[in-house]
Amino acid sequence: MIRGACIGLTLRGGLHLVGSLLAAVSKRKDSPKSRHYSLATYILLRGITLLIRTGNKPRAAARHPLLHAALAPTRLAHGDTLLMCGAASQIVYAFIMMPQTLPPSYVRFIRKQGAKELYVWRGIRSCSGHVLSLLGPAYSRALSVYLPVYVLPALLVHRQQLLKAPLPILHKVLLGISRSSLFLSSYICLAFGGACAGHRLLGRSTGAIIAGSVWLGGLATLLEKKSRRMELALYVLSRSLESFSRCCIDWGWLSPRSVPPRLDILLFAAGVGAITHCYSGNNGRDRDVFKSKYLNVLDFVFGNTGITEGKIKHLPSNQDLLKSVGVELGFSLI
Repeated sequence: MIRGACIGLTLRGGLHLVGSLLAAVSKRKDSPKSRHYSLATYILLRGITLLIRTGNKPRAAARHPLLHAALAPTRLAHGDTLLMCGAASQIVYAFIMMPQTLPPSYVRFIRKQGAKELYVWRGIRSCSGHVLSLLGPAYSRALSVYLPVYVLPALLVHRQQLLKAPLPILHKVLLGISRSSLFLSSYICLAFGGACAGHRLLGRSTGAIIAGSVWLGGLATLLEKKSRRMELALYVLSRSLESFSRCCIDWGWLSPRSVPPRLDILLFAAGVGAITHCYSGNNGRDRDVFKSKYLNVLDFVFGNTGITEGKIKHLPSNQDLLKSVGVELGFSLI
């Protein structure tokens, strides 16, 4: 019986992996020379997160107690903040010491929020007070970042509620903008303030000292809404892992020849395989590990019927699409 169950699990996992590989191959058509490591790493981390949530379910704990015990660190109340601290250590270190390991757009974003060029941060040695003085201007710059992030979804998703009862929606939008802007500005100040504090305490600034002090920026995550913290952590962690892998190559720890030519496709395939496994595997009994908004999108794309029988039909999603278009146009298309 155990052998049969293992074979069945392997077959279902293999089908998910084959499907994800096909999706990854289609992704390769973007450009033969382009690489999408940030996206691939993010998808992989998202898939791993879903698998961890599946392993933390009570049913999994009863069936696999050793696995449940091994996953204990993932159940920490502030595990998302710890991930952000670790990611900040790599991201801010790379920005100061090895900016070539970060995407140019990411370097420009941090430089704009920090309001200093790289050579200034490298040269400043006693800047704790100066960093605190940046909080106000950094908050103003952060407002321009988060204003469209909150306003546009409110206009698109909650436009009817805005017309009927605008005050509750506007309150949530303003609160979200204020809180997220405080997070970003505090992240910048704590991270670069940590670099300055590390130098003042130890009298020098090496790569290890910088990496060991800028993690303070991750503590700003505690200012964010709890439901957003893991989203932020996964995004920043994907960037930090990509940067760290590039650092390993530059340091000589990893040979470029040892990296598969399209590692991004393999990472993407593994991530999609994990996501689809949690979505439809075990006859859909693990779908509750998805947040409702992501599950609604997957249901719309794949169709949400037949999952309990081990199959997915696309007909419902097509019907939903025609219905939604018909509602917008004012008549029925089906």
